[in-house]
Amino acid sequence: MSPTNALDLPEIVQHVGTYLTRFNLVQCLTVCKAWHCTFLPLVWKEVTVGHRSFLHNRKGPHAEVLERHRHLVSALGIKNDVRSTFAFKYPNLKTLGFALFSHILALSSGNELSYLDGLLQLIARNPLVERLNLFGFDECTTTELWAAVADLSLLKELELERSLVPDAQVDDFWRACSHLRCLRLIDINIEGKGGLDRVEFPQLRELRMELVGGLDAMGQLDLMSRCPQLEGLVWEVWKDWDRFKASKVWETFAQRAASGTWRNLRQLTLNLDMHNMELSQVIGALNQASKFELALQGIGPLAFRSLQLHTNSLRELRFPTSKQLSGSMLRDIFCCFPELEILKCGSIFAKDVVEGGPWVCQSLRDLCVLFLFREGEQDLQPLIFQRLSKLVKLESFSNGSETIEKASDFQALDFRMQSGLGALASLQKLKCLNVYNTRQWMGIEEAEWILAHLRNLQLLRGLMNPDQGINSRMKKLLFGHGIKTVGLVP
Repeated sequence: MSPTNALDLPEIVQHVGTYLTRFNLVQCLTVCKAWHCTFLPLVWKEVTVGHRSFLHNRKGPHAEVLERHRHLVSALGIKNDVRSTFAFKYPNLKTLGFALFSHILALSSGNELSYLDGLLQLIARNPLVERLNLFGFDECTTTELWAAVADLSLLKELELERSLVPDAQVDDFWRACSHLRCLRLIDINIEGKGGLDRVEFPQLRELRMELVGGLDAMGQLDLMSRCPQLEGLVWEVWKDWDRFKASKVWETFAQRAASGTWRNLRQLTLNLDMHNMELSQVIGALNQASKFELALQGIGPLAFRSLQLHTNSLRELRFPTSKQLSGSMLRDIFCCFPELEILKCGSIFAKDVVEGGPWVCQSLRDLCVLFLFREGEQDLQPLIFQRLSKLVKLESFSNGSETIEKASDFQALDFRMQSGLGALASLQKLKCLNVYNTRQWMGIEEAEWILAHLRNLQLLRGLMNPDQGINSRMKKLLFGHGIKTVGLVP
């Protein structure tokens, strides 16, 4: 019996196809009839139609081709050109996205209302849609649109971005959102404060409010308070910042969190300038949280004490460096949170880390921390490399970042063989290494070592040597072995 070729098995070929680009998938259709049948559903699973840019280049299939394969489409994205052209019934459609770009409409002499009519037809013909994304609806939403959204009985997620909800439509908008499980509001304006006092959101599990204008601080907090089953919250404020600070909404937010308003909240992202006492109350009020992301607020002693209540559940932690956060607190994060998978925490002095106990965060996959060394502490370099070598599940390590200020007064981790780089041979899952904004003196020896030992590395970011000639040779060597390099310019 002759051995079977793995690529003759449809399930194997289909699995391989999940890793291919759309361009590669289309090429695979022409190999043979068997591959055509296997890859065709993957080609048509996600489709985008409409304008590529402000030029009139088309992107995506023609209407008649799309209609012939519409039974295979589960996610459809449309940019401007909907009208009735693509408003078919898609039997398996679950995700629908619609982007309206005013500059394209102007060039094509389009009419917003005609596009909206096409969208209403599309929604009416596809009542089984579960996820809806709307982008760029500045002045063309209508009560009919929100009524159509409300009629989508299976709709679970709505994302509204760069759009306007006029005062006359606010009530209809909130009613359309009342049965959702996920609501994302990004860079939008909601004109008018009505409607919320007559609507509850009993099923909402995930809420994201980023750059929401029109709805004042207490109005946004009132929205959150009407979501008793909330499990994930993203709250970022940039618009009306001064008025938000003056409203002292953070105090009320902390009080409601402490009173148990959101008993199921596990994931919290805040871009708010809260006092440490209020942040401590919020963190302490959560039960077995799995994620904290604090874009502006550093963690002080009180907040850190509350953070320790989540040592056995926390999987993701992101926060900026804070003067209130001591080196011993940062050390305890490495030593006391065994379930951490993602940690991004600014900078830390190496001496504070090596003096602690063993790192228990053996599940880390993504680590972003800038290890700093004072003058005379270069002998600590190998010790840090030894600590890192234990994180065998690490896939991305950033010893520096575009968001971390250049540490000109201190030496960062030195990625040379003489400093202990060889210890990282155990990081066989590492795919991305980032050393942006740090001083490095790597050479060809280090590049050859990377090729020999970090076999899964795909991306190397940052300046690896101040000598342009060395950088050029390193880039050529690494690129020749499939490693993309970014930022190798002095």
